[in-house]
Amino acid sequence: MMKAVQCQQEECAAILLEHGADPDLVDTDGNTPLYYAVWGHNAAIVAKLLGHNADVEARNKDDLTPLLLALSENKQQMVELLGRREGNRHAVDNIIRITLLVQIPQPSW
Repeated sequence: MMKAVQCQQEECAAILLEHGADPDLVDTDGNTPLYYAVWGHNAAIVAKLLGHNADVEARNKDDLTPLLLALSENKQQMVELLGRREGNRHAVDNIIRITLLVQIPQPSW
């Protein structure tokens, strides 16, 4: 499953998921297939993983969730896809506010 997502093999990932592959496998760095789909900016695979209840709150060794990765890499489409998950709406709003606050230059006075 992990390799199919890393290699952007959408059809292979779909077949694996349809046959019971675990969408929440983790590699040695704590990354899940959803993390790699976000990293690869592959909306189709993200949607398939979300459709199979992939854990959107899974954190890797760097303490990043797929949503935090999408925000940190400025992948707006991925933020929107992940933000549509009902449990994430409040978290997305808070993270976007924090991100905007950090990016706003502070007055030099």
